[in-house]
Amino acid sequence: MAGLPPADMGFAFNALKTESAGPGMAVILDRLDVSPRTLRRRCREAFGYGPKTLDRILRFQRFLNLARQSTEPRLADLAFEAGYSDQAHLTREVRRLSGFSPATVLRQFGA
Repeated sequence: MAGLPPADMGFAFNALKTESAGPGMAVILDRLDVSPRTLRRRCREAFGYGPKTLDRILRFQRFLNLARQSTEPRLADLAFEAGYSDQAHLTREVRRLSGFSPATVLRQFGA
């Protein structure tokens, strides 16, 4: 059974997960007092991929959660609330991570 990630990687995960806009990698690097290369290496050891990929996955999960909870979802609103820069950014990322368009994802939720 896999254990919990080290405390510093737990901090990085929670910092990326809790903020829709995210605290930014600079804040995480400063708080952990590590170089970008060290952060990438530590994230790969703890999660299997680097911090930017982790950020993309967590933002996608925020989108999915918001889509599930919304009664009348609008893509532009969901994009903003999930932390994407705009609807086009949402569309690109959702398609890259899921293979589907955001509209298709919403239909799968019955929206």
